Amino acid sequence: MSVQATNGASGRAPPFGQWERSVAARYLRAKRSQGGVALISVISFIGIMLAVAVLIIVMSVMNGFRAELLSRILGFSGHLYVAGGVLNSPDRDMVVKKIADLPGV
Repeated sequence: MSVQATNGASGRAPPFGQWERSVAARYLRAKRSQGGVALISVISFIGIMLAVAVLIIVMSVMNGFRAELLSRILGFSGHLYVAGGVLNSPDRDMVVKKIADLPGV
């Protein structure tokens, strides 16, 4: 049995429902006697939020750096080298023609 929650005409459920908001409010807002718990919760929330943001930023930068590094390395040299002295077989001209006919060569 499945229940589908929809939000208006878009057919998508909202990211947070009433229950999630009430649980978050209960732990982020505290009574006067439990003021330290709320402070610890807020500090923990901010710390986790910053850590996730830094992780996303670093992964994005490293992914871009990797792509740039590969394009620079492959810009200087190709994936494959064919030296003329290596192909001494009688099929040399045919092999060279097949390689030259490849797209991007």
